[in-house]
Amino acid sequence: MSEPNATSTWRIVAEREVRAKFKEKSFVWGFLAMLLISWAGLVALDYFGDRDTTYDLGLVGAPAEAGQRIEAALGEGYVVAVDAYPDREAAEAAITDGDIDAAAIVGDDGWTLVADNDVDAPLEAAVRSSVAADAVARNAAAQDVDLAALNAGAEVQVDLLDPDADDVGQRKLVAFGLSLIFYLVAMLFGMQIAQSVVSEKESRVVEILAAAIPTRALLWGKIAGNTLLALGQVVVLVGGGLAIFAVLGNRTLLTGVGPAMVWFVAFFALGFIALAALWSAAGALSSRVQDIASTTMPLQMVLLAGYMIGAFASGVALDIASQVPVVSAIVMPGRLAYDDVALWEVLLSLGLNVVAAVLLVRLGARIYDHNLMQTNRKVGFGEALRRR
Repeated sequence: MSEPNATSTWRIVAEREVRAKFKEKSFVWGFLAMLLISWAGLVALDYFGDRDTTYDLGLVGAPAEAGQRIEAALGEGYVVAVDAYPDREAAEAAITDGDIDAAAIVGDDGWTLVADNDVDAPLEAAVRSSVAADAVARNAAAQDVDLAALNAGAEVQVDLLDPDADDVGQRKLVAFGLSLIFYLVAMLFGMQIAQSVVSEKESRVVEILAAAIPTRALLWGKIAGNTLLALGQVVVLVGGGLAIFAVLGNRTLLTGVGPAMVWFVAFFALGFIALAALWSAAGALSSRVQDIASTTMPLQMVLLAGYMIGAFASGVALDIASQVPVVSAIVMPGRLAYDDVALWEVLLSLGLNVVAAVLLVRLGARIYDHNLMQTNRKVGFGEALRRR
């Protein structure tokens, strides 16, 4: 009987990694929980993002059409619900009870806007604007002044260079979500790779495996199996998210973040492959499971830095980070979700990640080969790199 070749050997290892994970209830339930939370977040984003802001406004001594004028002054995205009250005391009681947000009261000295402890700036500005416009109109009529002629040339036309920018807040939330997904999935599977390697070392199973399987085939199998699992999760999350936007009819958001979510899959694959070999190497450097926290710390810091930059950086810092290999795999998709990025920037970032993946896999394989059988003590990254 012929021995299995290297290709079939690493495939066997990869299949074993995949099957072992699907047999773990914690893995299955954890994935389903992440799926439901992510999709529920997208539904909530669509629901709350498209809702108008409603102000419950009480009126005392003012005509009902005053509410319509205030709503018109607020503009699109706002609704004013008007309730009439007989006097100020009744309106103040309604504010205290939480029935209304504020009350506009007309008295001998003019208008008064009453609220509990604060008035939202848009509502206050709209009331002031509406009252001022109404007063000017009445005073002009009393003085027999042509109001149209008086206001001629006072109109301001607004031209928007980016009329779709009103959903930028939603896009940034999606970008934040993409960074978080990368961080969580890469951390979860990365730690599992490292723990798998060190567990095999600690139990001496690796000595049996190394006698039957080339160590490189063992490494490739672990990388392939866990990459397949991690990428599968990401594809399901992203595909489900795009489907949710389509079903909910949010075409604007789908058009805005859809391409970024597709690019995210490609960047995640490269970024995870680049790190997977290093996670395996971190496991090989450990002699006990307790050592993993220290040997994986550099990788955890890289992921955390990428997540923090992707979530909170802006301007030049974000532009630079989107070209730094591995970190850019986290940052660039999020930037694509809400910013105008030239195609050459995306392709350059992708190309740099390809180069980084090749180099880091080779580096990780070297460390893995030289330290896999070192079972008596923990080895530092510096010492591992100096070994020949």
